[in-house]
Amino acid sequence: MRLRQFTRRVTILGLALAVLRAYSLTVLAAGNIPVGEIDLLRDAPDGAAVTVNGEAVTSGRTIFNGSAIVTSTGTNATLNLGKAGKIELGPDSFFVLTVSDDTATCSLNSGTLRLVSGPQASFATPTGTVTINPGDSVNAASGVTRRAPGGGVSKWAWVAIIGGAAVLLFALTRGGGDDNTGGSVASPVR
Repeated sequence: MRLRQFTRRVTILGLALAVLRAYSLTVLAAGNIPVGEIDLLRDAPDGAAVTVNGEAVTSGRTIFNGSAIVTSTGTNATLNLGKAGKIELGPDSFFVLTVSDDTATCSLNSGTLRLVSGPQASFATPTGTVTINPGDSVNAASGVTRRAPGGGVSKWAWVAIIGGAAVLLFALTRGGGDDNTGGSVASPVR
């Protein structure tokens, strides 16, 4: 009787440990979710590569949250992050990727980057945190943000458009009196 009870307890304990191990591995694996892919824009002249977590990569490589990305001299890389946008890394850049809720909040330790598309993003640099819009770029050394050229219409163009519309409206409302009535309107029913 004691042997049977002991065997039952050991079996239950073994099953409990097996279930615990299986679910803990699943939970640990879920933290390393892919967030995008990397595309290399130019190959380095000296054969140096772009590395992700210290490993040389080629275009199309999947990148994960927390990846450390380094570009060498003469090599640019684009990170396609889905809804979080697209980031272009310049040569000699060291970048740590963090994406949460479709927003990029990353660390640029050296080099330059440009937010090609996507929502507004924040980047920690050695000189402070910088928030940029699509089309803007950041230099890690100086923390300077270069804004994308404004694609809007200048104020003088708006003045010209409104002025032209006013002249056209004035010309159309100043009737020439083609009806030979001297400018007065006659009623069609007398």
